[in-house]
Amino acid sequence: MNAKHLRPGFTLTDLCVAFGIALVVLALLPAIVNRAVVGASKSQCSLNLKNIAVALITYANTNNNQYPRTIYDPDHTATAVFSGINAPDPFKPGGPKANDVSAAMYLLLRESGMTPAIFVCPSSPGDQYEPQGNETVKSKSNFPSPQNLSYSLNNPYPSAKAVADGWKWNGSLGTDYALAADLNPGSAALATVTPAASTATMQSVNSPNHGYRGQNVLYGDYHVAWQPSPFCGEPRPMPGGPQDNIYTSQTAPPSVGGTPQDAHDSVLLPMATDGFRGHGPVDRTPEGKWGRNVIVGGLILLTIILSVLLLQWRDRSQKRA
Repeated sequence: MNAKHLRPGFTLTDLCVAFGIALVVLALLPAIVNRAVVGASKSQCSLNLKNIAVALITYANTNNNQYPRTIYDPDHTATAVFSGINAPDPFKPGGPKANDVSAAMYLLLRESGMTPAIFVCPSSPGDQYEPQGNETVKSKSNFPSPQNLSYSLNNPYPSAKAVADGWKWNGSLGTDYALAADLNPGSAALATVTPAASTATMQSVNSPNHGYRGQNVLYGDYHVAWQPSPFCGEPRPMPGGPQDNIYTSQTAPPSVGGTPQDAHDSVLLPMATDGFRGHGPVDRTPEGKWGRNVIVGGLILLTIILSVLLLQWRDRSQKRA
């Protein structure tokens, strides 16, 4: 066959097809990668909460079946977080303030011997506590920074009303009682949202850890479940009542944060508004960053491929001319 009749390496049609295929791949790749990253983050987060469950069980086994809490003052209705950090003993003067929820969580770290990494959700912008110099986990009585704790524990300092109703902080809690979960968003909308709210509204009151899509929740029987709504605690006692909002106290109207008001009331603290930095819209989460990085990288790669193809097509066209 005469060489001058050979088909050139690339035609304009070839370039259009290649460009179309590249666009399809580029459109699909972020979703595929993002789904994989989100799934892996949820799984690791769930594992962290299961390890927190083991720490709770271990603590209860050595403390008369009681879950951890530091100084409880039933006459002091306000709760505290991240106080008394540098005290060597959480139960002596100079330690955490009365009713400090994060100090109760820190007791798990002090007493269980587990790594501080289990208290940081991999999807959050938090950083695990790393003792510096001569520090040890037991030389402190609280997490040094809100960044070191991206999970919320049920407030173990109940109201007098809850105590009278039979509220307990021990291994006898029900299957549907929320012990801990991804960080409470602290959103003002928590006080007014209802179980019938739209998906968009519900996402404004979910944990920021997973881009407000939902939260992993640790329950009284130590199982962990993914929940797309904060209305995932114990059912309210009235017939047909909704499930408890795990991020609010059941005052009238409900209050963001606060203390348990009855035996069915979970109130998970601390909140993202308690100094935790870096939370924002979905695309600011690590999952969203992955998606943006893939898009940028894909565009760069696509530009390089198209540039090479166009140069080769130009050279072939010049040779044929």
